[in-house]
Amino acid sequence: MPLLPLENTVEHLENIISNIRRNAWIAKERSIVVTNELTQDESAAIQLYTMEWKPDNQSFYIHINTALREANRDKLTPFLSYLKLVLTALWKLPSIKTTVWGGVKGDLSAQYPIGKEFIWWGFSSCTRLRKFLEQDKFLGTAGVRTLFRIECETGKSICAHSYYKTEDEILLLPATRMRVISQMDSNNGVIVIQLKEIKSPFPLLQSPFN
Repeated sequence: MPLLPLENTVEHLENIISNIRRNAWIAKERSIVVTNELTQDESAAIQLYTMEWKPDNQSFYIHINTALREANRDKLTPFLSYLKLVLTALWKLPSIKTTVWGGVKGDLSAQYPIGKEFIWWGFSSCTRLRKFLEQDKFLGTAGVRTLFRIECETGKSICAHSYYKTEDEILLLPATRMRVISQMDSNNGVIVIQLKEIKSPFPLLQSPFN
């Protein structure tokens, strides 16, 4: 599959995602100055992933992650050209071994028993700062919440290429394999689940350069 300009990678998505061509253009215009030896299109592909649509549930990252998690792989076909571009960009960034945080509203502890191994098929946006998730636009400080404390081995720091430059965002790639290490209920509505990234016996995500 050839590496295409960003605007060409989203051509097949116009009937699925509103304003996709417009936002791809905005991302590319904002990526004129690039770092990490990425091309303008590669940097813009990361930026497009981080952009928020209105309403939020129409954001591009929601659509592509839904497709990545689908058992029916045909759902992923319209995204393949974009995936080739964004994975090429992410492959050029150094992998980071660090502790990151992610989370969702609600109690997911029953889905993550200690010792369980599983694969996250979608991209996972995380942060190095737990308090960042306490902002109202994310999880807030009220209600039941599940926080994931993740020891990642192959995270990608995308701050320099994000639409939101002030967010210290670490992106975990699709097909990342995890093991549940521990659970802790802090009795204030927050359940903390500790995860550790582990290697799969066989690579589930092939290099875009192959």
